[in-house]
Amino acid sequence: MDRTSQDLELYTIPSYSSWFSWNNIHEVERFSLREFFDGSSVTRSPRIYKEYRDFIISKYREDPSRKLTFTEVRKSLVGDISVLLKVFTFLEKWGLINFNVADNSEKNSYEGSAKTASFGVEEEEDNCRGRVKVEEGAPYGGW
Repeated sequence: MDRTSQDLELYTIPSYSSWFSWNNIHEVERFSLREFFDGSSVTRSPRIYKEYRDFIISKYREDPSRKLTFTEVRKSLVGDISVLLKVFTFLEKWGLINFNVADNSEKNSYEGSAKTASFGVEEEEDNCRGRVKVEEGAPYGGW
């Protein structure tokens, strides 16, 4: 049975992530996660990236009112933990997961794991995750 547009759930993502498409891998993804697209590894390919990406986003969308943690993702996916963390961090940075989710804890969603410097993820000093500031361009100074 086909789903009509009335049956589909809408998910909010930030305007700066309007490039995202379920069906395609965008240049932002290719640039930010080059190791999946440079052909240097059999275990890091565009197909594997898309499987990781789609699984993580789908897992988050099972309950978008609850913050998805990296630990939850890691339990369900097989692969290099550092690579999985890069994909998770990328998706979270762009608001494709955990966007506008109330965070009642002081823990990051990676639960103590080191942040990857290549993404330029910044610590938030104040507790204002419920507010969204929309700016021109990519978050954290570019992609």
